[in-house]
Amino acid sequence: MNAITPQIFHDVDILGRVFAERLLALIDQAKAAGRLFLLGCPGGRSPRPVYQAMGQALAKRPRDLSHLVIVMMDDYLVETGSGLDHVPENSHFSCRRFAQVEIVGVLNEALAEGFRIPAAQVWFPDPRDPQAYDARIAEAGASTFSFSPRERATAMWPSIQKGARATAVRASCRWPKIPGATT
Repeated sequence: MNAITPQIFHDVDILGRVFAERLLALIDQAKAAGRLFLLGCPGGRSPRPVYQAMGQALAKRPRDLSHLVIVMMDDYLVETGSGLDHVPENSHFSCRRFAQVEIVGVLNEALAEGFRIPAAQVWFPDPRDPQAYDARIAEAGASTFSFSPRERATAMWPSIQKGARATAVRASCRWPKIPGATT
């Protein structure tokens, strides 16, 4: 296991821009290799600066994201007569709404129709069959990145650990020192 040298950014916008540039480069590499790129996203505010910086970078230099799959890692559930189900998408705390507005909406905004993330490529687990989500991810044969691979994206790790056609990309281990950051 590689040692991790922490890097401290004193400005969240700089962190967002640097992270976004590197993430877009990985997404471009997957496109060039003819692979899907699965981006594991939590439904919270922490990665917002990255999504916003990605949107700004895409407005300056549009690129094809039609191979990008947003793999949502969580959602709020409600009890229904037939078991658990997602909260209504129009709920202010819905992760489905968050994915459409805060992630896909921001990334697709400046892109031509054929370069956008298709609606079918925003994935959520089925509360009635969460194991199927693990299988779907494992079968994708894609490069994957998760904002928080150990704590939140447990559904993504089985495909990586089993040596499927997926490649784990972990920023903390693979990226060189970032200019403007302190250790």
